[in-house]
Amino acid sequence: MDKNDKTSNEQLSKMNSSLSKIENQSKRTMDNIGLIWLTLIIYIIYIEFFK
Repeated sequence: MDKNDKTSNEQLSKMNSSLSKIENQSKRTMDNIGLIWLTLIIYIIYIEFFK
């Protein structure tokens, strides 16, 4: 039983680590998408009002 518990805990720890990495990558991706949208909006405003 103890060996199975230890193996299960190791697997859960690896899964938790993987999920944390995926979460961090998705946050970076969302930040990049937000930056792209902001750039597009500023560019459109520039074209409409200052050109």
